[in-house]
Amino acid sequence: MGRHHWLLLIAVLAVLCLTSAAVSAKKITLTYAHWSTQPGRVALFDEFNKSQDEIEVVFRVMTFSDYAQKLSVEIAAGEGPDIFSVMLYPGAPMPVYSWAKSGILMDLTPYVEKERKELQVEAWYPFIMDRIRFAGRIVGLPYGWTIFGALAYNTDLFAQNGLAFPNDSWTWDTVAKASRKLLKQDNQGKVIQWGLPADNSSIFANWRQIDAMIIAAGGNMYNDMQTALGLRKDSPRRVMNEVVGHITSMDYQLGNPAWSNNKVGMVLWQLHYAAQNATNMSLGKIQPVAMQLASSPKDDVTGLRRNYTEIAAIGINRNTKYPEAAWKVLKYVNQHYPEIWLQAEGFLMYPTLTQAKISMFLRPGTGADNPIFRSMPAVMPAMAESAILQTPVVNQRVAEFEPQISSILTTEFTKVVKLTTSLEQFFENAEKQVNPLLQP
Repeated sequence: MGRHHWLLLIAVLAVLCLTSAAVSAKKITLTYAHWSTQPGRVALFDEFNKSQDEIEVVFRVMTFSDYAQKLSVEIAAGEGPDIFSVMLYPGAPMPVYSWAKSGILMDLTPYVEKERKELQVEAWYPFIMDRIRFAGRIVGLPYGWTIFGALAYNTDLFAQNGLAFPNDSWTWDTVAKASRKLLKQDNQGKVIQWGLPADNSSIFANWRQIDAMIIAAGGNMYNDMQTALGLRKDSPRRVMNEVVGHITSMDYQLGNPAWSNNKVGMVLWQLHYAAQNATNMSLGKIQPVAMQLASSPKDDVTGLRRNYTEIAAIGINRNTKYPEAAWKVLKYVNQHYPEIWLQAEGFLMYPTLTQAKISMFLRPGTGADNPIFRSMPAVMPAMAESAILQTPVVNQRVAEFEPQISSILTTEFTKVVKLTTSLEQFFENAEKQVNPLLQP
């Protein structure tokens, strides 16, 4: 090859290198923060990265215990990940309202409104849009949801004790009677077979469950102006008295047995928690139990069923230099979550945003022998219908201090559940701590 040709080849290679460098330099890198690395979650961003050449998402794992605090500090300092997961449910350990009000979370309302049709917002379950709006702003783009309070029951124990399986007509009184019949004790009074463990996974100690039961009973946590707790009123008092009464009489049993124990009759689960357990049983990671799902119980007087939801969503950091690119990532997760997660893990961690895709919760051939999965598609729509829409905020301090208020009530009502304090003392303790937070 002559000198002229060598020079030409070198020039061409140099141009190609410069062009490649220019293309590489234009690629946007975004950081996504979450507190775990499920295969499905990692797959979502891997697939996004493969889908185009303009944006690269880098996964950042943070410790859950200090996730919210670290994000608050970093973003307030003008830093932090470009996009990050937000927990959207009442009492979540994350100051989402304050983040929205202060602008830490970018307001996604203009983006969502502009692309409502493409996002199929009108087909979402109604509680989803209701739960992603804080301080008048849409704080995160959802991709799934779960709901608290589904009744999981041990079909073997029910059959052995001659009990009919739970159905849509079951009330809390029905649950208590079944629980009592499932209870077995040894000669020393030690529980050896459980009905419904009252404090297993903090079922009743967790205030979210009690609040949902109060709302189903027609009650409210606050007075009309939301300037003080209203828990001494008839409906809330009745619900709490019934729970305490069932615990005192051992209709519900105190104790915290392993949920997978074949001697546990019933538990209350989130839908996605049930799916995780079903998967772990199918894979042999935990002891298989003949557990099946039913809708949550109804209030004995009103006949209503109410449950709180958790929305799985991703928000955008106000400090990001690339809001349009970040929005593109959020849209991809919103639109591709079911297919990618299902392929990666064999089941969906969260039900889909629309009922049209609810049947694809389980990949064909994966864990099909597990009764939880078999009952899941029928239970999910019924539970979705019972989802609580957010209570209209009269006093903004209710929304601002929601996580703190929920924590206080959970702590104080745990003492009642454990039978270490009276309900009247609970009222006093709770009011003393919560009411000052509600004052202007």
